[in-house]
Amino acid sequence: MSCRVLSNCRCEIVKPTNTIYTSRKPPELNPDAAAKKLAKAMEERYAERAKIGTGVSDEAQAIFDALCKTMPCRWEKDSIIVFDSIRIVAPYTRDQCSVIPGSSGGGAKSLERIKLVVCGKGRRGDGSCRAR
Repeated sequence: MSCRVLSNCRCEIVKPTNTIYTSRKPPELNPDAAAKKLAKAMEERYAERAKIGTGVSDEAQAIFDALCKTMPCRWEKDSIIVFDSIRIVAPYTRDQCSVIPGSSGGGAKSLERIKLVVCGKGRRGDGSCRAR
């Protein structure tokens, strides 16, 4: 209902005539689809959090982020593990890149590629990126 103002400060109650009443139900939710969507979102969130090193320098995180763009990487305490076969330890220079003993895959070619990325993201002018 509404009120229509008339002259001399009087008001008249007017009953609505064009109100549309519907009995539409809200869309049904599929609990299985909602659970799958939630599980996927949580998995993605955990994967993103795993890419952030704990107690590492900004430089170490920058090196990890650069490697992670093109290679599978993970943190193992404060070491970066690439391809599950190459380890980079602090201070994260090309000299600190090594093949993990007993690991499969990797090899000299992968090690050299990783050293190039480390040199590109590491500190400049400290002598750690000279060709050897």
